[in-house]
Amino acid sequence: MRNLLSSNFFRLRKSALFWGTLAVSFGVGLMLVLNRLGDRASYGVSISLDQILFGHAVTIGLVGSIFVSLFLGMEYSDGAIRNKVAAGHSRASIYLAGFLSMTACCLLFCLACLATVLGLGVPLIGPPSVPLGKLLPLMAGSMVVALSFCALFTLVAVNCSRKAVSVVVCMLGVIFMMSLTTYLSARLDQPEFRDTLPLVVNGQIVTGSEPNPLYLRGAVREVYQVLHDLLPYGQAMQYMTFSATHPERLPLYSLAVSVLSTGAGVLLFRRKDLK
Repeated sequence: MRNLLSSNFFRLRKSALFWGTLAVSFGVGLMLVLNRLGDRASYGVSISLDQILFGHAVTIGLVGSIFVSLFLGMEYSDGAIRNKVAAGHSRASIYLAGFLSMTACCLLFCLACLATVLGLGVPLIGPPSVPLGKLLPLMAGSMVVALSFCALFTLVAVNCSRKAVSVVVCMLGVIFMMSLTTYLSARLDQPEFRDTLPLVVNGQIVTGSEPNPLYLRGAVREVYQVLHDLLPYGQAMQYMTFSATHPERLPLYSLAVSVLSTGAGVLLFRRKDLK
């Protein structure tokens, strides 16, 4: 395992894809800060660093899907995976080495974005308003989201021999998670009661409320909430908007997704024909 990790990190140091993606991550942080400053200059609205503090958790899905699928896909096109198997390395160790090295990269991309947001945002916008004791656990949880994203992308990239296909599958997966998260959020945010149409009674306008048929109740609401919390993109949006219903559960869900995805990936890779 140590030799495999050393080989992967040596390739990363020589990889234009890695350094380019790292530069993009810094650029994303810069763009987030500039957009907030532009909103203040154009519309005169009050802005806060809290609004962009977790931008890395949202963007790592798209950035990671491209990077992981391309980098691991090159191992098939270059014949590196077949060479590792021929050298006597087990398929499980090859898979885990790829996952760990990609996780390190995705965490570095998140830190690059976060460092830019803090480095530029604090002097230009102001420090976060969230207390440090609450902010640090949320920050750590947002990094675990990158772990679950990376586990899913590694599952696809290592078990797909064509890197172009793995890129498309990973990107479509992110788009699907975005769409599903939007739908789940819309249903969970429905109010329990809604206003009725105003009526004129004895010359006075009377308004009232009635139960909202779209409001989720009981077990159905629990299912929607768990699914929303399990989706890496759903977690990322909750961190971004500080709207997590159960913030203590989110890292556990991320770890569960990572473990299950990695286990499934190893099993599939053991049966894959590399010829």
